[in-house]
Amino acid sequence: PESDSLLPRAIHCSRERFIAPESDSLLPRAIHCSRERFIAPESDSLLPRAIHCSLERFMMLALSGKRHLPPLIPPFRFFRMEEELYRGAYPMPQNLRFLRRLKLKTIVSITPDPPSSEVTAFCRAEGVQIVHRTVAKFKDNIPISHAQILKILHTLIEPSNHPLFLHCLDGANVTGMVVVCLRKLQRWNTEVAMAEFARFIRGGVISAEEMEFLEAFHLEVTIPPRIPQWLWGGVRDPKAKHPMLKLRFVPDVDGDGAGGSAEAGGQAGNE
Repeated sequence: PESDSLLPRAIHCSRERFIAPESDSLLPRAIHCSRERFIAPESDSLLPRAIHCSLERFMMLALSGKRHLPPLIPPFRFFRMEEELYRGAYPMPQNLRFLRRLKLKTIVSITPDPPSSEVTAFCRAEGVQIVHRTVAKFKDNIPISHAQILKILHTLIEPSNHPLFLHCLDGANVTGMVVVCLRKLQRWNTEVAMAEFARFIRGGVISAEEMEFLEAFHLEVTIPPRIPQWLWGGVRDPKAKHPMLKLRFVPDVDGDGAGGSAEAGGQAGNE
């Protein structure tokens, strides 16, 4: 048509068929193409002028040259936990285009083996750092330790690592236990954190062993000089009480210099 704004992507037409552009919103109605002519859709606003098709080609300029792209497929159990913080199952090749849209800086893999060659190549091409924490396959036991969870938490709460995607093999129990400990650091109500955990696991039932393991997580968490907005509103307060964890604050040399530590349920002390 005369208006370039109507069909911004290349549309190709063979002798027998018409291939619509990527955006379904541009041509919402069926468009038929015979060997001799092009029949415009019902809405005159989309194609206000006649478009003719010869036997060999569709007489139209390719405006942008963009090709038709495959669908965006998120990883299994994909979920946005917080701003620029995502979780899910092991990313498959068909998920990589979706992950590219997130503009990730970090992928944290909690898996028995290192990331696949496809994921490694994707991260290399996109400038994404991979943090791999080796754990056993999840069966009936707890495959991850408190010390491993602590290291992962330190990665999650560092803003320079965001946007970040966290995953295990299936995005359920192992990832879920890390997230419960993160929610504990965020001062979430325990019942609410456990309910979120149950949403992602098979059957929705948390085992007694998992419950005991999570309740026993009381390691000292090191808080960096800058924290994301979703952690305590982005404000560090070494004198604030934490009901369940001991905290150690790294001094902010560029800010107020606040540092020190706070015992679980107690007042902060100076280092």
